[in-house]
Amino acid sequence: LIFGGRTLAGALTGDPATGDATLRFSALSGVAAMIETAPLEGAADAYAKMMAGRARFRMVLTMNRPPAGQVKKASNRLDRSE
Repeated sequence: LIFGGRTLAGALTGDPATGDATLRFSALSGVAAMIETAPLEGAADAYAKMMAGRARFRMVLTMNRPPAGQVKKASNRLDRSE
């Protein structure tokens, strides 16, 4: 970030408790991000599509995932199965 001349920006909207409440509301009411997916192998094409303004919503790169039994569930993530 520093030597590469890059910047990182974000938006602070509320306190952590408000953010947690927003995530819980989203999970309970089925709110989900509108995304377009592309395989990781097609990252260059996805980037070009995004830069050309042809991407719909957010571009998300996908990867092959190991079987569910081999993946540890992150403890800091909101469980949407409830």
